[in-house]
Amino acid sequence: MTDTKSQVAGKVNVAVGHPDACVKVTKKGAVPLRDAVAILRAWRKRHPTALQLDGNPTGRNNLKPWFHIRLEGFSSPRHDFLTKHSRELIEGHHYNGIWNFHGDAKVEAIDGLLALVAAGGDPLDFLVPSATYEAKAAHIGEQNPKFTLNEVTGVKGFYLYKD
Repeated sequence: MTDTKSQVAGKVNVAVGHPDACVKVTKKGAVPLRDAVAILRAWRKRHPTALQLDGNPTGRNNLKPWFHIRLEGFSSPRHDFLTKHSRELIEGHHYNGIWNFHGDAKVEAIDGLLALVAAGGDPLDFLVPSATYEAKAAHIGEQNPKFTLNEVTGVKGFYLYKD
């Protein structure tokens, strides 16, 4: 399949790969959360049986950044995060900037995000600062900022990574 381009919020982003894939939003074309939600909601409506962002029907791993979002409004000390194993403090303002979902982000995670936004929740409350490798002591010192969704949603596998 050849790549096609689409205009999103005045920036060029690319649709690639599988026909069920969400448009690929590049780092250069990163969109604010409001626009990301509109794009993701439209994609889910058009492709209700998709399993992950890259459209792969087999659930295959795709660790390449796929969908870039610009987030702002995080601050210290409200959003500071103390990592579990290295005890490193990641200050709240480090959670501002460009973030990405990998191509293998599952629709359950995307749907959880869309549900929280639809319910009128504040992203500064439901996007919970975290760090990579929090469950693995073997990776001490390798923690990088990431987001999870608050625990009341029951959404597993939500990973939004710092670019």
